Amino acid sequence: MTDPVTICSIIVAAVALWVAWDSRRKTTQHVFQMIRVSTGFAESIEQPSGYCHFELYIKNLGLPFPRMSVALGFREPNGKGWLSYPLRAIDIVTKRSSDCASRVATGQVVEFGWRTHEMEEADIHFLQALRDLRGQQAVLTVYSAGYIVGSIRPGCIRERIQGALQNCVFRLCRLFKFGFHAANQDSWRARVRTPDSQTLSFALTHFLKNIRKQGSPNNRIERDSGKAGADVGPTGGVHP
Repeated sequence: MTDPVTICSIIVAAVALWVAWDSRRKTTQHVFQMIRVSTGFAESIEQPSGYCHFELYIKNLGLPFPRMSVALGFREPNGKGWLSYPLRAIDIVTKRSSDCASRVATGQVVEFGWRTHEMEEADIHFLQALRDLRGQQAVLTVYSAGYIVGSIRPGCIRERIQGALQNCVFRLCRLFKFGFHAANQDSWRARVRTPDSQTLSFALTHFLKNIRKQGSPNNRIERDSGKAGADVGPTGGVHP
């Protein structure tokens, strides 16, 4: 029979190994967390013609980050070179570019993103080169004081599973008519609380499609909406 002391020693050793593994996992894989990502088209007083935006919210789970930054990297369409373009740090309250990422405390959430009216035309053309996230190996890399602290890859297995589950729940709700139409809108919404947050690959792909459609900061997506005598029909079409 096995000595009780040996059994206790094995148990203590197993617990110690688990504690060490868990501590290493938390310090190496959970330094930060992407809590939300979104994209869309918006209008403001400063930009009445509208602009496209891409927003990424990252929470610091580890030690304070000095000079935190995020950059999107991807391969050229021909697969030879590697391109990288930084995201701007945005103040969550004022929604303006700021230095809020100069010192990110533990538990703090920082917003990064792009707004087309703040981007140069050369930057628009730069991002238009990204057409296939997986084929061009697109990745968002998080830096602290110039050092890499981690990366977020669009289209990973976890993200694809999340997107498939959201789509499945949405289709089932529509199949059994378990939903409603919002007031004065054509949009359909489920009566159950489903995770409707956008995935990274969807938000990034949608933003890239918008800037390709927009063309340049001087040509807005809805540049024809202000034509004289144009009336917008109930289905959103433009009737002369």
